[in-house]
Amino acid sequence: MEQWVNAAPQGGATPLEETVSEYLGSHNPFPDGSRVEVLGGLHRDAPTAWVPATIVERTAVDEWTVEFDDGDQAWRDHHEPAA
Repeated sequence: MEQWVNAAPQGGATPLEETVSEYLGSHNPFPDGSRVEVLGGLHRDAPTAWVPATIVERTAVDEWTVEFDDGDQAWRDHHEPAA
């Protein structure tokens, strides 16, 4: 993503969330079926713990449904999954 941001035309200041949304609009860092580590687990009650999960589907530009090894599913934004 850093290379994409650095290659963007120079203009006025762009809010970070707008830049991230533009990037994610044309890139999918977490394709369906990908194994990822998810920050916080099912209930986000342990924000420093990484829990294994599988990407089920991309539901929006910045949203994915993940399935944990026990079969439970949850929604996560781009801050929470990591390949």
